[in-house]
Parts: sequence; C-alpha cells; structure tokens
Amino acid sequence: MGVLVPQLFPEPYYAKNPDMSEKEVKELVIREFRYDDLDALITIAKASFAEEYIASGQSPDSFVRQVRMVVSGRMIPFALLSILAGIQWKLYVAEVDGTVVGCSSYMGRKTMELANLMVHPEYRRRGIGQALLEKRLQHLKANGYPFVKTTVLATNEASLGNLHKQGFEVFDRYSVLEIPLPLRNNTTGPMHSITSRQVKQSDIFAFKEIEIQVANPAWLQIQGSAAPNYFPSRGDQLMQKFTNGQRWTRVFVKNTITIGFLSASTSSSHTKGTLFRPVVAQENIEHLSQMLQEAAVWLQHLGKETMQIGIPDESELLIDELQNNGWVKTLSWVQLVKWLER
Repeated sequence: MGVLVPQLFPEPYYAKNPDMSEKEVKELVIREFRYDDLDALITIAKASFAEEYIASGQSPDSFVRQVRMVVSGRMIPFALLSILAGIQWKLYVAEVDGTVVGCSSYMGRKTMELANLMVHPEYRRRGIGQALLEKRLQHLKANGYPFVKTTVLATNEASLGNLHKQGFEVFDRYSVLEIPLPLRNNTTGPMHSITSRQVKQSDIFAFKEIEIQVANPAWLQIQGSAAPNYFPSRGDQLMQKFTNGQRWTRVFVKNTITIGFLSASTSSSHTKGTLFRPVVAQENIEHLSQMLQEAAVWLQHLGKETMQIGIPDESELLIDELQNNGWVKTLSWVQLVKWLER
C-alpha cells in the first residue's frame, strides 16, 4: 500500500554494509505492508525522518496525519480513489526478527518512482535499505516496467554515490526558488498585454505543442507529459478533494494566440503554494512575471505566506531573472533513472 499518496516523499539512501551481522540480525524479511504495521511505521517515521523529507516541506507529524487518513479512509475507499486517478503503488516493510524496522514504496501512473525509504537508526548500515531497494526493483522489472526513477537532494553526495553504484543515471537537475507573498509587481511590458482564463480540455493540444518546444527531451521521455497537472481526470479531482488539495490552472493568451500555461497547488495544511514548471515558449518568457503575479494573487487569497517554483538548472537565464526579482534559491534536486530492461 502506498501510504503517502499523493504526497511523494523523496528517496534517501543509506550506505550498504555487506557484512550484516547474524548476531544482530538473525532474520530479515521484506514483505508487503499490512494495516497492523501502522504503529510501527509511524514510530520509524518519527525516528528516521530524512533531510529530503524536511527539505520538501514535510514533517513527521504530517506523515502521521497522511498515514492515518489513508488507513482510516474518508469519503470513499482509498483503493478505489487510486484506481480512478490511475495511480499504482506498493509499500514494503522490512522485518527483523519479527520487528518492523524499515519501509519503502514506489508509486506512479505510467512510470514509477521510488520513495518513502525509512530505516530505523538502530538498524541502518546492515543492508536493510539495500534489500528494500532490490525488492522493489525486482517487482517492477517482473511487471514489465522499463525503468524506475527517484529524486534526491543535490547536496546528498552519499546518496548520489550509492545510486550511481546501483546503475542510476542523472536525467534532470532543477532548483527550487521561493518568494514571500504578497508578490511585488515587477510586470514588464504593456499592462494587460495578455489575458488568462481557466483551461479547457480542448487546450490540451496547444499545451502539448508548447511543452514539446520547452521541455528537455530526456525529461519528457522519462517524466512524461505534465498534462495531468493541467487537465486532471475525474479521479485526480476526487483525490485532490480527499487530501484537501487546491489547484489553480490557467492558460494565457495574447492576440488570440495561446502563449503559455501555469498551474499552482496547495493544501489546507501548508503555508506555501507550489508552482509546476511553467509551460511557456522562450519568445514569450517576458510575460512570465505577469503569469506569476496572477498565481500569487490566488495563493495570497487563500492565506498562503510564500510560493515556490521548480526551474531546470539548464534554464540559467530564467533563474537569473527570477533571482533579480526577489526570488531566492532554496534547494537543488537531482532526478535519476535506472533502466530495468538493460
């Protein structure tokens, strides 16, 4: 069971120690999560919350709330919601001598991402994290997935080194920039030179046309189109309601021509709003500040204190432009892929 749907916690990795002591670990079993594992899982989360989780704005308390919400169920069964939203997930636990000491999961739609790896501090460096990794990779490969991906902090050199040893390759690097609200109006160019409206399903063709122009081909191949963030299915909408999420999505038009898309999300438990990577062609990047201003107004209306956005590191000019307008780079992340069919 993928307990943390839809919040996907990044995947920290612990160093493998091949000399597992039989005296300390007599029997290691990797199995699927059961509901009666819940209390043990919560204990592990409180004891081993990793830097990646905290950096992504999560806390042990938010983890516990999400776990309890999913297990107790609200509105309609969570499993049905996942099916409707096209989400697949699986959560494993590591059991040592009958005691649950770790967990890990994968989730996704067409592509799967590793996440939620936690090992109790007293049981680290004994090969447990490695065993949880191998179990997931074996299951995904057996089910025909050509690759699996994961995300770690760029500063986590130990994790990156371990991932490289396991055959993972970097396919994307991006930085998160943040700014307090209300947003200072730095709109350049003629005021009202563009208009915006709520997206319609028919906009998806223009969206994908612009996305192909602006997205890195490797990123697009592995991540897939960001269209579900802008054109949510009925299942996505139900999942959003289930998790108290809110979504703002707009299409921007200039002289009847679609020039870009922007989407923001937040939830009742967060003080921040998160913007997805803007989908706007380079020749229209001058209008991005006006697009961001509209997103800021929506978030401020909801009482949010800050907003953040992820920008690929290769978009240096865009990052410089944002920093010149008061945005501060807070974190840098690395996305990696392991090809299972090779």
